[in-house]
Amino acid sequence: MFGQLDKEENKKLTDINAREIGLLLPLMLFMVWIGIRPADFTQFSEPAVDKLLEETIHKATVIAAHTEPDEVPGWATRLYDLDDLSGELKAEIKKSEE
Repeated sequence: MFGQLDKEENKKLTDINAREIGLLLPLMLFMVWIGIRPADFTQFSEPAVDKLLEETIHKATVIAAHTEPDEVPGWATRLYDLDDLSGELKAEIKKSEE
């Protein structure tokens, strides 16, 4: 692969031809566009992501307010970052729901 060319017919081979350049050029432009202006592509999923984040935060606060830490399965603690919720926040949540 990186050695000397042994066969005469391989010396005529080029690295890339016009057809390959024609296929790669739009892909390269698309990648640069995504890199420079990602908002043009993420704007379509932004409302769904915001809604998902709101629901996740709501579920985490409800779980934290109504359960003791040892009652929550480990997967739920990790999924909803229940370890990060402080005791003051939990008390505040309980007060607001009463």
